[in-house]
Amino acid sequence: RLTQFLLSGAASGGSSLARLRNFGIVAHIDAGKTTTTERILNAAGAIQAVGSVDRGDTVTDYLTQERQRGITIVSAAVAFKWKGHQLTLIDTPGHVDFAFEVERALCALDGVAVVLDATRGVQAQTVSVVRRARRLGLPALVFLNKLDLLPPARQLPAVRACLRAVATQLGLAPALINRPPASGGLDRLLPLLVDSQDAATADSELADDRRRLLEAVVETDDDLADKFLSDSLGGSISMATDVLPALARATRRLSLTPTLCGSAKLGAGIPELLDAVLQFLPPPEAPAEARQKQRLEALAFKTIKDPGRGPLTFFRIFSGRLQPKSSLFVRSGSGAQAAANSPHRCARVYRPFADEFTELPDGAGPGQIAAVSFGQLAGSAAGAVVTGDVVSDRPAGLADDPGTDADVAADAAGRRRRLPLLRPPDPVVFASVEAESPAWAKPLDEALTGLALEDPGLRLRTDEETGQTVLCGLGELHLQVAGQRLREQLGPNAFRLGPVTVSYRERLVAMATIDSYTLRTESHGAPVEVTVSLELLPRLPADEADSAAEANSETEVVFVNSEAQNWGQLPPQALRAVREGLAKGLRAGPLVRGQVTNCSVRLLRLAVVRAGQEGVPPAKFLQQVTSAIYSAVRHRLSADCMQLTEPLMRLRVDLAETSAPPAAFDALLTELARRHCSVERVDRGCSGGGFDDITVLEACGSVAQLAGLPSAVRSATSGHADLHLQLHGYRAVSDQQQAVRRIRFGA
Repeated sequence: RLTQFLLSGAASGGSSLARLRNFGIVAHIDAGKTTTTERILNAAGAIQAVGSVDRGDTVTDYLTQERQRGITIVSAAVAFKWKGHQLTLIDTPGHVDFAFEVERALCALDGVAVVLDATRGVQAQTVSVVRRARRLGLPALVFLNKLDLLPPARQLPAVRACLRAVATQLGLAPALINRPPASGGLDRLLPLLVDSQDAATADSELADDRRRLLEAVVETDDDLADKFLSDSLGGSISMATDVLPALARATRRLSLTPTLCGSAKLGAGIPELLDAVLQFLPPPEAPAEARQKQRLEALAFKTIKDPGRGPLTFFRIFSGRLQPKSSLFVRSGSGAQAAANSPHRCARVYRPFADEFTELPDGAGPGQIAAVSFGQLAGSAAGAVVTGDVVSDRPAGLADDPGTDADVAADAAGRRRRLPLLRPPDPVVFASVEAESPAWAKPLDEALTGLALEDPGLRLRTDEETGQTVLCGLGELHLQVAGQRLREQLGPNAFRLGPVTVSYRERLVAMATIDSYTLRTESHGAPVEVTVSLELLPRLPADEADSAAEANSETEVVFVNSEAQNWGQLPPQALRAVREGLAKGLRAGPLVRGQVTNCSVRLLRLAVVRAGQEGVPPAKFLQQVTSAIYSAVRHRLSADCMQLTEPLMRLRVDLAETSAPPAAFDALLTELARRHCSVERVDRGCSGGGFDDITVLEACGSVAQLAGLPSAVRSATSGHADLHLQLHGYRAVSDQQQAVRRIRFGA
């Protein structure tokens, strides 16, 4: 009956966009996202047999590492049909080390289904991913999964406990639309979006639940409120024709969150979840009036290396049409404009189904998610379209101001959709990577470049002192997975991966002046001298910089005009050369070669002398300008001006005390104390209700002290605890001299 009423509204959409849905499955690790995806695909007839995470044969976890570890590492898109609608679902990772993978996927979606483990309630990564979805304005559904793990009598109390947690911890307003009966059982979930006479039952609480749903929807809809107030009993209001459309509107305004119950393992509640996607999550936005003339606007949110097709880039198309054998023009997500007018050949367009692809000879249109293989046009810039790039079919950029944080496309109804500039977070750990022999150097280089293209959370750099390649990542597991993927590609004996090391930063705390630094080089046999003067100033005092999370390492550059120097007369390419030199110079500070942060740069003078002739335009010697700025910062920036900082992690442990060993909690506290973590909150048995008695412990500690913590927590609690780690910020190390000696010399 719920299915019948849900579809009565969804089926009325007439346009092609109205019959599209792009949604994601998001959750904490082990909440059942991939199992839910398998059941959805099976219910829709896209697969005949339901895969298992334990057996390693699911559709969306197709990487060897995913099947061996039993976790999702990369997001996977699958396209299928349901009740006359075309749906694209993206299954996302749940581990915090792959949070940027989730964030990239969210930018391609119109809504999310949040899967909760009903036996555990809201967990840490769920809070993070819901916060990201809300920032992007994505409506949400909640699916209370794993109810089959509870005795029948505890299922309904667990549902009510989850509803409270969704409201208090996620900040959402849950609207329960089905639930198990008071006596339990998932074979007969009771719908609430039906009129009471259509659902005769002995469940005395059902009428109260239906009334609460009605009142929640009435509070969000003025027309329905007027109708409700005109009849104090609400008897003239139909749940199907009045409440359901109002709930859909409230969901799309982010006012309410429809919440469903079930079990992905048993398939209970899965058809209702799919129907709720059609009714409550919005279709793609129609292009704004200004973009109706078939102008292409698409966001690249993912790249993979397919064994048979080479690199494939996934796009969400917002307007226009992505055609095979067409030319695309890119505005880089990083804001750089160097390749803005360089065409890229869109060779083929595919519809994705995890790691399988169906070619679309006619291309893909607005609202669709498609994968593209690229060829190369003569004279085009080398390299692929990368994550965060926005492509158009015209050479001009999408925005008049390429430096803005986002471009905005609005549909005729006035809704706004942001195309965010996707910037990966700065890495917190790194490890050296070295080929075992010269013969492996080139294959290793190519494999690393391909891996970084697929996962922008990974960074590559070269240590200038040792010449080693350094792989930087977002966490210990992140680098472990990257190393294993390289071994699968190249073999176990092709390279050596060094130990995982903390990525320290160097915070500027005092002004540094570099006066008249001169770099002498040659150009076409003639001597060239580039002289620079600059000042580096702290952006924040040291005591305030600790409270700021230092979420990124960007450096503010201020060009100071004087009688001797008018920066406004320099062409943009010369200013870019200056910025490039600064970025390279500040990448490795004087203490331990860490990224310099908290820095504002005032450039006072730039002069070029060639063969004794002064006043040479700097634009003619861009490479020399970049090298001079870089050398000035590297050789003149004093360690006395710097403060060494270390990354801090906020950690949360959810301990199931009733099933864990009696001494597990004390062992956990002992382990955290040994690692000098500061415990900030302990809430024993906080979940209550239908959950297991979960103790939540929150603490903070330095990344250097947390190496190997996941294994230690598993050992201390016999596997009955869930650990979540998230970057919290940076703080000054306690003993800088000792820390510098330890990092640089191993002392």
